[in-house]
Amino acid sequence: MTLADQAHGAGDRLRHPPPWLADVLIALVVFVAALLPRAAALDVFLTPDELRWTCRSANFYRALDTRQLDETYQKEHPGVITMWLGGLGLPVDPDSDWSKACHDLKPSKIVSMTSRATLTTLRDRLFEGRLRIALFVSLGIAAFFWLASRVFDRHAALLAALLVILDPLYLANARVLHLDAVTTTLMTLSLLALLAFLLRPPARRYLVASAILGGMAALNKAPAFFLAPMVLLLVLGVGWRRRLDVPAMAKAVVAWGLVALATYVLLWPAMWVDPLGALSGVIGGALGYAAEPHEGSNYFWGAIRPDPGPAFYPVSWWFRTTPLVALGVAAAVLRLLGRRGSQEERLAQLSLLAYAVLFAAFMTLGQKKFDRYLLPVYPALVLFASVGLAAMVRWAADWVGDVLGRRGHGAGRLRTAVWIVALAAVALLQIALVWPHRPYYLSYYNPLAGGARAAQHVMLVGWGEGIDQVARYLDERPDASQLKVATRYRSAFGPLFEGRTLEMDDYDPASLDYYLFYLNQIQRDLDPVLIQRYFEAGAGAAVDQL
Repeated sequence: MTLADQAHGAGDRLRHPPPWLADVLIALVVFVAALLPRAAALDVFLTPDELRWTCRSANFYRALDTRQLDETYQKEHPGVITMWLGGLGLPVDPDSDWSKACHDLKPSKIVSMTSRATLTTLRDRLFEGRLRIALFVSLGIAAFFWLASRVFDRHAALLAALLVILDPLYLANARVLHLDAVTTTLMTLSLLALLAFLLRPPARRYLVASAILGGMAALNKAPAFFLAPMVLLLVLGVGWRRRLDVPAMAKAVVAWGLVALATYVLLWPAMWVDPLGALSGVIGGALGYAAEPHEGSNYFWGAIRPDPGPAFYPVSWWFRTTPLVALGVAAAVLRLLGRRGSQEERLAQLSLLAYAVLFAAFMTLGQKKFDRYLLPVYPALVLFASVGLAAMVRWAADWVGDVLGRRGHGAGRLRTAVWIVALAAVALLQIALVWPHRPYYLSYYNPLAGGARAAQHVMLVGWGEGIDQVARYLDERPDASQLKVATRYRSAFGPLFEGRTLEMDDYDPASLDYYLFYLNQIQRDLDPVLIQRYFEAGAGAAVDQL
């Protein structure tokens, strides 16, 4: 080959880069776009459980540092990936006050039995842990686009990425040091990698990736064990439709299970020294959550209900989703009923829908229910909806082309222009819905369902958002450090407040300065005598002050 031929080939490669390179560049853009809203203003309100996970993360790394590997079991969830992220790169000092407090005290006693300096250190570690969760989930969303483009076409994958980036509930949970956003990311990627293995020319790397991600998901939260029967169902169902032979399907299932199990053991040191104890704790905890309702009860459809029942998750999804996703789901269902698209596309859609419906049914079996427990189905339903939205955009492009009489090369340019407009419209509409709620993205509720005004009469509302404003208001007082406040949200309020924070059942009314009530406390009628006394006071001192 001459130098001229080599130069000509290099020029062709620059003008027509390989498709995978374009996907890499888009994935990088997706990562940055996902990180921006997730990493901004993380030092705001706290959720009630985050101080616990801050200490569990510290205890996890302390156990590694002191070689007490059995103590890497901190909770039955078990939250291993969250704890790896929560303490990653942060100091490990077993002799420090904050480390001793986390190790020696129950999480419920941290606020009342530690110094202000200790609480400040833990709060700062919490915010740093949040950033690692945000980075992890943002990387996961970039991988979501990459895998979705292997299962569906690039347009549907890009639409899905935009909608997932700005999905309010997923965004809100990716900004807290907790379990659900991490588990959702891992479960979704495991599902998509499996579909890429089943629906495209077989590539073992996708099967191995699916198993590793599935094992990591189960390490973080026990409901991710749902992936094991789901993998069996998908391999059998999709494999049968794709005419895979039985030995090949059996090998895929066994390989997935072995790799997932190896991941589970490798990444959790407690499994190295006491596997039976760790597994019995996880399984026992999962059964306990399924059999017992929330200790503070629950609220659904205008009434206090220990178990909200089978309607809870469909209703919570309707309140938490966005109008575009709802429209896309309807369009995708109609497309499926009309048997539109290739066999591979329909199988992928059915797989996503089956995963979402079956996981919701699985979670409904448990008496303890919260809207965030359904979060693992949100990205899958967004991708399902994006196939319907992509079909609508293609129809619109064809219609515009017919109206303008465009054919051939001109029609191609027109379709590109329509797609650019559609993607911009999706981004702007999602931003318009989500932006007014920053940084309290948990306060978003679907406007088609009536928004937050309707939600407070239907479901439990609030997970700590807004409490930081009360803390700032009280901290501005000159005597802030001497004030005493009683609240049920002590672990969310105490680290942000300069004064002393007490429990509702542990205070002296004569010396207390304020009660802090929260909406879901009122919804569930907790402390009814106290609430009635102060809210019926009208312009009484305590009500007027807060």
